[in-house]
Amino acid sequence: MLVWWMRDSTILTSFGRDNSIQLREDHHACLVDLCGRAGRLKEAYDYIKQLGTKASSSIWGSLLAGCNAHGDLEIGQLAAKELENDDPENAGTYLLLSNIYASGRKWREASRVRPAYTSADLAKALSSS
Repeated sequence: MLVWWMRDSTILTSFGRDNSIQLREDHHACLVDLCGRAGRLKEAYDYIKQLGTKASSSIWGSLLAGCNAHGDLEIGQLAAKELENDDPENAGTYLLLSNIYASGRKWREASRVRPAYTSADLAKALSSS
């Protein structure tokens, strides 16, 4: 079924329309994660935007993790901005964004993001995880 979705992204929306499956947040996050792992980040981003509801932090986090794995700075910045708006205390957002910048050899941008997750409160959150 996933392979078919990769060819025709209407599969999940058709499930939701005919009420055969009640799609939950974790369904959407899982699909975004699978697309991210496959490097289909633009499709994952487009899928999030067409949801029609505000995407959760777990959905945006799945996209950001995919951007980190594949070095997609453009979509990574968009996902990080959404995450920062939802949960500015989440050090993982800043850590992944810094890693994306560093993998693209954008050292200045990476160094600007690092203080955000090394501040006392965020560093404490990281050390307790």
